[in-house]
Amino acid sequence: MARVLTLAILTTVMLCGVLVGFQSGPPSYMTGAPGNADCTICHFSFALNSGAGLGLALFDVAGPDTTLDMGGPVPAPIVVSFPMTTRPIHGFEMTARDGADAPFVPSFAGAWDPSTFGSDAQLAFGDPEYVSHTLSGSQQTSWTVGWTPDAVPPAGPMTIYAAGNAANGNAAPTGDYIFTATHTVYQARVSVSQAIWPIGSSQPIILEAPTVPGHGYILVASNDITPVSLGGPFLVPLNPFSPLASLTLDPAFSSIFQNFQGTLDGSGNATAQTNIPPLPSLSGMVAHLAFATLDPQTPTVTEISNRVTVTLQ
Repeated sequence: MARVLTLAILTTVMLCGVLVGFQSGPPSYMTGAPGNADCTICHFSFALNSGAGLGLALFDVAGPDTTLDMGGPVPAPIVVSFPMTTRPIHGFEMTARDGADAPFVPSFAGAWDPSTFGSDAQLAFGDPEYVSHTLSGSQQTSWTVGWTPDAVPPAGPMTIYAAGNAANGNAAPTGDYIFTATHTVYQARVSVSQAIWPIGSSQPIILEAPTVPGHGYILVASNDITPVSLGGPFLVPLNPFSPLASLTLDPAFSSIFQNFQGTLDGSGNATAQTNIPPLPSLSGMVAHLAFATLDPQTPTVTEISNRVTVTLQ
């Protein structure tokens, strides 16, 4: 596989010297995913993502936060866009990887649905693992395509990698600004009934991880959204070692942070609760919540959830 990827990238480099550009769609392997190149391999005038700092364009990819938000087997809409741009021509390429992915040993996640592409998107050079713009799509600044994950993907979140080109329209690979972005789709979900928590109230927190029923879990509240690696594909989307996180796991505060540690039931569900003290000084405090699941036989992480944010008032 490493040889295939290397040959594909080298072929693209040679094409850069022959073709004036890829307005009708780039070749595959150009998404910035592990083992991939990105569009700066041809459009080399400026550093990757430098256009954002100059106020020329912004690039983004968005979709469901978790597989539980996807609503069954219907393909989920993945939206890749330039929400702000000053450039006349645009393009993109995306791929999706799962928790078993590694550089030069790609583990692709799910499938793109060509029936959702319309005339503005296509499989990149016919490769079913990569989707890109078409010639008519290069006139757009936003593209929506359908994607369905595998029925039973490996443990860990799935990541959609995207590269975007905000081009100057000179029909050459010069003067264009290249961007990359990612979107994570988790297989475990933490959710709350409301984003504003009144001081003095009790608030339930719902934990769902249907792929790992019966596993242990640790839920934390943190005042720091700096991601921290828990090993392998498990990057928790907050800092589990922040001062607030330490309080949530301290037995002395268990009456406030109830069931923040425990075991998922046979369906992979659990409910925790926060009993907010009636202290006016807490007004305006922002907290972020996420949980990890643990193998009951070993202390290894088996799944990670999305992050939700609440504000006390």
